[in-house]
Amino acid sequence: MSLKKLAVVSSAVLFAAVIGGCSKEDVESSKQSMQEVAESVKEASAEAVDKVEDMAEDAGDKMHAMAEDVSDATADAMDSAGDMADDAADSVGDAMDDAGDAIGDAADDAMDSMEDAADKAGDAIDDATDSAKDAMDDASDKVKKSMEG
Repeated sequence: MSLKKLAVVSSAVLFAAVIGGCSKEDVESSKQSMQEVAESVKEASAEAVDKVEDMAEDAGDKMHAMAEDVSDATADAMDSAGDMADDAADSVGDAMDDAGDAIGDAADDAMDSMEDAADKAGDAIDDATDSAKDAMDDASDKVKKSMEG
């Protein structure tokens, strides 16, 4: 019950007691009862205010805890995004290293092939030169034999 309603009810009871011709002692007793009721209502109101304050404080604590949880989750998400970016950068670096190695291997293979081709061409020229010399020597021997004979 609110204090206003209690005051109205108390006043009405007191007024009824006075009008009804109660004795002074009855009036004083009624006054005392009303004061006790008013004191009880004050105490109940104070307890209710304390409970509301406690509830508000608990709600504030819960909101603070929720804000901390959101902050922690945001920090974790940012850490994860940073880790993913680091991993992606590492992957790109590894891919570039692998590509560099492949290009180096291909260049080495091409150089080896060119060296083999040059060696084979050199051998073929040497063989052709030897064959040409042998043919010239044979032709020269034939010409000498035909002149001698």
